[in-house]
Amino acid sequence: MVDKLESILRFEAVAFRSPDESFASFADATLALCAGELVALHIDHDSEHVPIADLATGLLAPTGGRVRMMERDWQEMDAFAQAAARGRIGCVLETPSWVSSLSVEQNIMLRERHHTSRSDADIASEARELCRLAGLGGIPDVRPDRVRSRELRMLEWVRAFMGSPVLVVLMFPERDAFSGSCKACAQLVERARANGTAVLWVSDRPEVLRQPVMAGAGHFQIKDERWMPLKGEDI
Repeated sequence: MVDKLESILRFEAVAFRSPDESFASFADATLALCAGELVALHIDHDSEHVPIADLATGLLAPTGGRVRMMERDWQEMDAFAQAAARGRIGCVLETPSWVSSLSVEQNIMLRERHHTSRSDADIASEARELCRLAGLGGIPDVRPDRVRSRELRMLEWVRAFMGSPVLVVLMFPERDAFSGSCKACAQLVERARANGTAVLWVSDRPEVLRQPVMAGAGHFQIKDERWMPLKGEDI
């Protein structure tokens, strides 16, 4: 378990600028997300691609400031340290990402098989339990392109929360999921937080950002290229 006083994810006056107009720009992004904490990031509905997951996982370098994972600057880690750190992060990305040559079940089990010594039986048992919490009947033993997009989106949640990730980044997880399923995602968030996982949930839907799981969360907004903390009356 990570010391509560040590941040899992820290943005220090982070700025991002890109010549690609499809990417949102922002400046002065500052947050500290510790074990078991939830941060909600409010995004305008018509916003461009927001590279928060890429920055949080060290795949993209900020144009200003620093992004730290467990107090280490991503840009100062060597490739092996970066790979090990990413093995402790679960993500639901804006654009679904599946290994097309593997079954959905193999995709979901992949990180735990690669980064831990757990048995396949133990990993599969947890995957089934997470599916139950998500309201899914089970894990399809077929390739991702054979699964309905709404079900596949919810299976991304299961993959993200597998094992004991120190951080889960949720980029619009409610998009394309079954109607009314957001409550199930919230249950997975609460389960993970109880086990010490830090969660960053990015959304452009006010009804999602006002759900009960968000009570006590840190709230921020990117608007007009500015990163701003939000207070209760503004949420």
